[in-house]
Amino acid sequence: ATSNGVDMNLFQVLELGDGNLLAYADSKHWLSTDGGVTFTATTAYSSKGFAGGSTIVLHDGSYLNVKNNTIVKRSTDGGVTWTQVGTIDLGTGTKYSQPAEHLSEVKLDDGTYRIFYTAGNQASGQTDGIVTRSVISHVFYSDDNGATWKEAVNSPLDTSNLAYWCESHIIKIKDGPLIHYSSYNSSSSMRYSLSYDGGVTWEGD
Repeated sequence: ATSNGVDMNLFQVLELGDGNLLAYADSKHWLSTDGGVTFTATTAYSSKGFAGGSTIVLHDGSYLNVKNNTIVKRSTDGGVTWTQVGTIDLGTGTKYSQPAEHLSEVKLDDGTYRIFYTAGNQASGQTDGIVTRSVISHVFYSDDNGATWKEAVNSPLDTSNLAYWCESHIIKIKDGPLIHYSSYNSSSSMRYSLSYDGGVTWEGD
């Protein structure tokens, strides 16, 4: 996304508890009180933990946030105060060196809720003296509001040969599978994987 011609990292839109929409990227914020028709720059949320990382509203009305350090924080007062509730272990070394920072919560077919976090796997190398880089998503999930996390099996890293597959999203199709899709990839089209077991395993590209 861009603002006045300046690139903005990981632009996101969050529906607040009062029904308003908060758009944010880096340290900038815009508020919409008309359902997203117009947005106005605001500083009212600058100190409320919405800058950086990914923030979502959970089904119980509380907010959950994960930043680059993969520390999971939760707010029950609209973002005024935050409490650390967990940490996502992305592994060691350079395997998970660049989180793609996207949270989502879906309601599964059995009526329970599961939270997903996608993190980028950045790998660099050289081919004929030319430095190459790839970033591919990994999927982590939590069943206890972000306190503990597990890594899914057969993430897009295992199913895709694309050089890029990152900044991805996970959604639930009504009466159907979960879809993990990425619009930022090294192909010329949207790419996706499917899960038929609530996000524990993934298949396809």
